Amino acid sequence: MVRYLIFRHGEAETIGPDETRPLTMRGREQAACLGRRLSSFNASVFITSPLLRARQTAETVNKYLNLDLQIDERLREVGSYRMFYEIASGEGYQRRNTLGDFNRTQLKLIEFIKDVSVQHDGKTILISAHGNIIQALLAITIGITDIDALNRLIVANTGLTVLEWLKDDNYQLVVFNDTNHLGELMFR
Repeated sequence: MVRYLIFRHGEAETIGPDETRPLTMRGREQAACLGRRLSSFNASVFITSPLLRARQTAETVNKYLNLDLQIDERLREVGSYRMFYEIASGEGYQRRNTLGDFNRTQLKLIEFIKDVSVQHDGKTILISAHGNIIQALLAITIGITDIDALNRLIVANTGLTVLEWLKDDNYQLVVFNDTNHLGELMFR
């Protein structure tokens, strides 16, 4: 069995290039709360998206864990978080054609999850990623449609999801989007 502790990055600035948007002060605090919580888990592998906000979250969490931090391009966010929803156009609304990007990301994630599961069998793995990456990963592993994943799964900043790989491509979702470490309600 492999246990994946997957979390979304902390709150990030909303201006600037997507690749380099840093965490806000609140995002750093969220990451520190998550780090304290994860310090009691026996994780041995830590993998992060290359984007700044995910790396900063991972680095803050890692202050409590002291693991080697690995960067994996396959965890890179696909466009902006809102890319799957309707956007305004001159004549009203039209749906952006980005589901193909989401599906291509899923193919990369299938490769990622198989590689990590084989390399680290029996271990607990931390993953710092993005909301739509977590949605795509859950669509693959627990067998929901990509549309349902995008429209129904809300992933909060530093929301913790626990997924177990039970061999033979069988997965069990143990926890989804847990934010108890923040000591606040997810929605305000």
